[in-house]
Amino acid sequence: MNVEVSVPGKIMLSGEYAVLNGGKALATTIDRSLRVVAEKRAPGTGCIINSDLWANSIHKSKQDFDQYIDKEKAEEPLIDSVLKFGSIYNLTDLKISVKSSIEIQWGIGSSSALRLGVGAAIKQLSLSTPATNDWEVPKEAWKQQLEWQGKASGYDIAAQFLGGVVAFEHDSRRTWPGTTTKLKAGRPLETYLEVFIGGAGAPTTSTTQTTREWLQTNQRNEKLIVLSQSLNNGFEKVLASENNLLLEDVLIPAVSKHRKFFSSSPLFPSHLSQKLDEISGIDQLWSWKTTGAGGEDAILVVGSKENRKIAYAALQQLGWKPLPASFSSQGLKISNTNRSTS
Repeated sequence: MNVEVSVPGKIMLSGEYAVLNGGKALATTIDRSLRVVAEKRAPGTGCIINSDLWANSIHKSKQDFDQYIDKEKAEEPLIDSVLKFGSIYNLTDLKISVKSSIEIQWGIGSSSALRLGVGAAIKQLSLSTPATNDWEVPKEAWKQQLEWQGKASGYDIAAQFLGGVVAFEHDSRRTWPGTTTKLKAGRPLETYLEVFIGGAGAPTTSTTQTTREWLQTNQRNEKLIVLSQSLNNGFEKVLASENNLLLEDVLIPAVSKHRKFFSSSPLFPSHLSQKLDEISGIDQLWSWKTTGAGGEDAILVVGSKENRKIAYAALQQLGWKPLPASFSSQGLKISNTNRSTS
């Protein structure tokens, strides 16, 4: 019997960088996912790791697991997670395969999904009874992200674990995941929000460091906390109500202020701003903002479906397109299967 784990991609709605300083973040999951299939192998045969990104499988022996405890990093995140979770759950003779429809360059949670999926699969495989749906694996996945990237709040892992629209708030004084809540939606996100992709993909570690250095000057971190809280409130009010006035009176102004704050940051996509900021109705009938670590991967366009059409044509001319995915309420899913891991 094999174990199959599915982890959804995520979109950050608000809280960029503020969440690293104890602020709140909002994120939602989408219907693209990463799938991990794992099965036990005969004792002493070691671990075989497959990825749809690799041309060949990789083999790791029990000695590799034992010696890895004192290392800082493996060659890449998948090997890192397999070796660490395998050691934690004392399971080193296994075959594990990863396939994903979460494109890395889109910035929608590929690395966090990888660690969460690998951990959940190995834990389930190590047990004689179904695993409880607790925070043990997500917390370890967050610790691995933190060690790998140097700075990570874990909002993405929390959102992908729970699914749907998730509010996340954590600081160093509280046990991770802090205050994490799955929000109830009064109306579908797609009625007022669309994700566009077109960036080349921004490396999280270097992008985060560059932007954090920019934020540390001229009291920008303090200003960002205030703007992020306003944006969080805007999203939560619109999410909970079908009152269209809240969209134009509350959320769109908050999105506009957030974007303009980041417009002078070193990695802000100014080529998009030059084109979009000339279009009629911007920051009144519709608005847009970067999302995630650097804004080079994806952007959010906020407004009614009709008003978003204004931006759609301009984005197409720049080579950007709607994210080929829908918003989803599905979180981490674990099941037993007879499907082969090959």
